[in-house]
Amino acid sequence: MSRQPIFAFPKDETVPTAFSTTYDPQLGQRVIDGAGNVWRLCESKNAVTDPSRKLFHRDTEGDNWIVEITEAAADPVVGVAHQNLTTALAVGDYFWLQTFGNTEVEGDAAATSVTLGHYMGPSAAGGASDGRMVTTGALTHTPLSPLRATTAYTTPAAGTAITVRIDRELS
Repeated sequence: MSRQPIFAFPKDETVPTAFSTTYDPQLGQRVIDGAGNVWRLCESKNAVTDPSRKLFHRDTEGDNWIVEITEAAADPVVGVAHQNLTTALAVGDYFWLQTFGNTEVEGDAAATSVTLGHYMGPSAAGGASDGRMVTTGALTHTPLSPLRATTAYTTPAAGTAITVRIDRELS
């Protein structure tokens, strides 16, 4: 029987780039927690003031796990930062992204209500909306974002925590 690796550091903390010899070889390490949620070890390409509940995508296509916050609706989501990861990320910091399971994302200001079961995607608004979600208004997921709302919200304000299920493991 194979054992899952344990978290090298807590899901809601970061490790500075000074530890690159320890963590670079482990980028992309897949860990399953006790609730069945899947996490991947990542490296931040850019500084992010508040990564909590934000969406991230890879900086380039391929198998690296160097990630940056989503900035456009077409950014393929690879993970969501832990809701308690409120420490700013510096360039090169290591942190965990959730790639499967139940989580919270940060909603963007939108006149559109979030319907239970509708899929969510990255906001295209830019600026303060980077890393936030908007509803796609559809009951089928796109290849870019299989995040499905598990609670309904009537015209959520910017920054509202929206509960979602990542239906398909992001990679």
